[in-house]
Amino acid sequence: GLCDTWNNHSSLFPPSFSMSSRVKNIMLRGYYDDPEPPTVIQPSSNPLDLDGPAFDEKTYLAHLLKNKALPELIRTDNEIISEIKRLDSDMKTLVYENYNKFISATDTIQKMKDNVIGMEDKMKELEINLEKICKTNNQVDSTMSAKREKIEELSTISRILKKRQFLFELPSTLRKCIESGSLTQAAKYYNATANILNKYLHLPSFLSIKQESDKIISGLRTQLSQLINSNQSNRTLYPELTYIDLISVSIDLNEGPDDIVNIRTSFFTWWEGEFSKKMATWKADHHQSTILKSTQDQDQDILPTRILGLGSEFLKETQSLQDIFSSLFIYRPILPKKSIPESKNELNDFIEKLITLYLSLVQSFLMDSQDSQVILQTLGNLHSNMLEIRSHFRHLSLERLDDVIINTVTHSINGSFNQLKNSVVENLKKESATHLVSSKNGLQEDLGSRAHSLFTQVLSEIELFLKCLRPFLNFQEKGRGFLERYSTEFLDKIGIKIQQFLLGLSLFWENQDATHNENFLDSKDLGQPKMLLVLARVCQQIEREGFSKIQQLLTDLGGSHNQSEFIRNRRDLVNQYKNSAKALLLEYVKLHGQNISNMIRKGIETPDWLDPRIREPRDVRLANIIISEVEAANSEISQIFTDQTERPLLEPPSERGRNNRGRGRLYEKKSSSEIAFNRISIIAFVIQHLLKSFNECTRLKTFGKF
Repeated sequence: GLCDTWNNHSSLFPPSFSMSSRVKNIMLRGYYDDPEPPTVIQPSSNPLDLDGPAFDEKTYLAHLLKNKALPELIRTDNEIISEIKRLDSDMKTLVYENYNKFISATDTIQKMKDNVIGMEDKMKELEINLEKICKTNNQVDSTMSAKREKIEELSTISRILKKRQFLFELPSTLRKCIESGSLTQAAKYYNATANILNKYLHLPSFLSIKQESDKIISGLRTQLSQLINSNQSNRTLYPELTYIDLISVSIDLNEGPDDIVNIRTSFFTWWEGEFSKKMATWKADHHQSTILKSTQDQDQDILPTRILGLGSEFLKETQSLQDIFSSLFIYRPILPKKSIPESKNELNDFIEKLITLYLSLVQSFLMDSQDSQVILQTLGNLHSNMLEIRSHFRHLSLERLDDVIINTVTHSINGSFNQLKNSVVENLKKESATHLVSSKNGLQEDLGSRAHSLFTQVLSEIELFLKCLRPFLNFQEKGRGFLERYSTEFLDKIGIKIQQFLLGLSLFWENQDATHNENFLDSKDLGQPKMLLVLARVCQQIEREGFSKIQQLLTDLGGSHNQSEFIRNRRDLVNQYKNSAKALLLEYVKLHGQNISNMIRKGIETPDWLDPRIREPRDVRLANIIISEVEAANSEISQIFTDQTERPLLEPPSERGRNNRGRGRLYEKKSSSEIAFNRISIIAFVIQHLLKSFNECTRLKTFGKF
């Protein structure tokens, strides 16, 4: 069956067929522009290669019958049949496509033949026309050659006559332009003719035109100078011209560098006035919005949004200034190039001045606000605005912005500090009033609890003060990173304020230096000696406990930036509060001693102790009253200060020199000992005053009289 199949299909190939199917495929791809590059195939000499020129069908068939089984032979037969059919189909397709291309080529050739048939006649006609044109051109050229030079000469004379006519009419033209308000055109005519007039000044006619024109322009310069330096709102001359137009004409008519400098100065003055008007409008709008917020009780403050809008308006203002100034004084061809650097420097200085005015206005807005969150948001918007402005004006410095931020935060610190002082003042007044009422009504008070309460109130007010200022030192929140560079300065200011507060409080309580107490309270408000004892205890608690708590609060507030002024000067404050507490105790002892001394003096200073008519002192119960007063003082002291030592203040006198040694031990405390923060020491100082007063009164009434 395989042999029959092969014999049946072998007739499809011509006897001379020796090209393989692969070669034909490569040729087909090349003909149809297949992108695959053709490869050269070397012819095979194997008689078993179906695609080789040396293929022998008998050898191939014998090889198959010898080496393959029946199923393989059947499969090979099917493959050969499929390949023959495929090649047959490819040849039919190739013939069809070539036939279509042949038909298209035939149509194209026919169209080309039709188009070429009349082209030869048209080319001959075109050649004839070109010959006629050349002949006519030669005739015209030969006819006009004799008159060409005369025509050019007449044309030149005509142009000169027109220029001379314009020059002769220049004064009248300038007057008409000035009268109609076309000052720019007048300046253009004058500058265009200046060189010609200067060149022919030796001719009388040109000289007269020059003089008359200069006179007209000189009057115009005077008018422009007056208009530029006058109030523009009341200007009636040339109302159709803007101030910029007047400046532009003045520049075109300038007489030298000095004029340019004066014009620049006038321009800056006018612009600053216009900017001041805008600032006044911004300020009025802010004031109006503040009034509306207070009357309508709005919770949201519009200040951050307003500052953001003002920043955009100010940026547009400065950009407009730069564009107008550059067109007038920098990129103007009529001005000398050497004046450009000076103009740029003056522009930069003026922009710096405007920024200073703008930031001063914004700072005044910030000073009106008491909300730290609003202030921080506003400062963030202001910082963003200034960075955007600086991106347009690289020469600008942000030092003025630093001043605004520092001044604003300092103002907030001062405001919180005033609230701190006022709160402490109110607490002290309440404590003093409560004490006076209790004293008048004879009520018993727990002085220790009152001292601890006052100490707690002072610390609470300081903690509240720091809490109000915490937002200014919280750099981690979005939009507040720019404040970190000021952290050390802010902490120093806060530390100084706490130091100032504590120092003023101690000095007021001590009542030794009225110049430093900053009017915390009137000293009359303190009243009774008990309050001095309470304040002494508060000073002691602040010195022992308060400073550590305050330092911890500052450390928590500043984080890594915790070296505030308060922490650096803590030792001085500790010593100050120790001295204040001792001074208050001494004042307490002094008041009690004076009270007891007055009792002793009234009891001893009778009319005459030696008078036989007076058998006894005025009041024999004086000793009991004095002892009761000392016991009352001891009771007050024991409520606040405990017994830290049991060693008696006065040692028992020995048998030898009892009076001298006892008196010396008693008065030795005045010169060598300091009062201590315990009950025994304080009451001992009170008793010292008592004994000294008794001894002095007795001496004066007895031995002192003789």
